[in-house]
Amino acid sequence: MPFGANIKQLRRQHSLTQAQLGQQLNVSRKTISSWENQRSYPDIPMLLKISSDYDIDLNDLLRQNSDIVNNYQKQGELMKRNQLINQISYGLNICLLLLYYFNLVNSWHVRVPFITLLLVVNMIVWNTTKSDVQPLTHNKKLVVIASGLFLIFQCNLTLALDGYDLSRILASSMTTYRMGEILGNLLAVVTMIILALFSFLIMVFGYAGPKHVISH
Repeated sequence: MPFGANIKQLRRQHSLTQAQLGQQLNVSRKTISSWENQRSYPDIPMLLKISSDYDIDLNDLLRQNSDIVNNYQKQGELMKRNQLINQISYGLNICLLLLYYFNLVNSWHVRVPFITLLLVVNMIVWNTTKSDVQPLTHNKKLVVIASGLFLIFQCNLTLALDGYDLSRILASSMTTYRMGEILGNLLAVVTMIILALFSFLIMVFGYAGPKHVISH
């Protein structure tokens, strides 16, 4: 029996509407309808929940349903690809953060270009490929402590490197041009501090490591 027919039969056996079944499974009525019409399929955790909550053997749900098995195979392949990209992005994040500080403190006046842009792009890649279980915000207290310590370090470093230029600007006559210069410099500094903070948090809390992906 097709998977969609199994779900519909299950729902009718328990005298449930699509909305009621969706409420029990914490999904929408449209999701149940999509399963019954086989436009989409539940993920593996949801499939296990259905099997457990309604006492249905998984083999009965999956028997003669090559489409859903193929769907899980595609999900597994996509998860493996995302894990690889995410791990590369994590390593690249560390390199870019080190290059950012190299740009700040090196005495040879050598600058690696486009660090800000590369940091932003890499953070987007990391965020879009991370798994739901990566612990970046799971331990909020630890994240807050680490963020506070980093901001203290970063602000002290910024003042040590740019304090002279800031005091020179403030000591000069306050024209419209000077005001714009101050605001522009302040915006640039704050932007880089925020980017560096997120990059630091990814470095400390963002590594998930390789995971076993279920395949069929």
